[in-house]
Amino acid sequence: MKDKRYMRALREGKPLECAGLTFYPIKMSDWDAYIETRPAVTQMMQSLPVAYISMPYLSALWAIDSDAIKNDRPLTGLFGALMRFMLLALRTEDEPTAYQVYAEKETGKLAYVRFFQDGKTADITPDIFSEEIRPLLCEQNGLQLPDEAANLELLEAENDLAAANDEGIDYDFETLVSSVAYMSHTTEEEIYEKWTVRSFLRRKRAIEREMFYRLYRTAALAGTIKISGDNPFPSWCFDKLDDGKTAALVSPDGIISGQAK
Repeated sequence: MKDKRYMRALREGKPLECAGLTFYPIKMSDWDAYIETRPAVTQMMQSLPVAYISMPYLSALWAIDSDAIKNDRPLTGLFGALMRFMLLALRTEDEPTAYQVYAEKETGKLAYVRFFQDGKTADITPDIFSEEIRPLLCEQNGLQLPDEAANLELLEAENDLAAANDEGIDYDFETLVSSVAYMSHTTEEEIYEKWTVRSFLRRKRAIEREMFYRLYRTAALAGTIKISGDNPFPSWCFDKLDDGKTAALVSPDGIISGQAK
């Protein structure tokens, strides 16, 4: 994804060609479908049942639901959600037959998924999806490809901590769009009609970064906070390099006293 042509297309919100298909950045007008289906793109392999962890990502999601059908168990729905996300990116979600799944006759394992787009067909194997398409979907739509080397228990603890500290916030999508529109000196209608999800999420992060930087700098100059170590918000322009630390490991004493230890 570091190819200069790819990076320019990402910056400009233009479509990308990959594996015989044209991928478009998902628009804010499709936000609801994006939110519903994005977990199927970013699921960590570690979180899947052990029997499927060694499989390619696409194969694993297919096998989990295939086995559930055979054994009369509830479906996870991840494979179907992933296909829906793909169709959003391909802009073929309204086509009567946008894809077909092909499995090996003897084993039932996923062989490939055939996609139809503007008179073209492309057979996407599990390896092609893992190596080329999944990273593209994440980059193009503001998602983070999961780090499979990360500690799953720590990540879950961090999520639990965030949920416990949400202070009763009502996470209403329309309010979020209105807030970003206000800070961006534009209208909600402009965002819904013209912005891509990637542009929206990057703008939201830019607003948060600038606000945190300003608040921290003001408080630090006033002497109301002290933090031993590096400044957590060193720039309003750039994110701080990831040091691998997680909020789940922050000292409770540091939080109470206002000092990060």
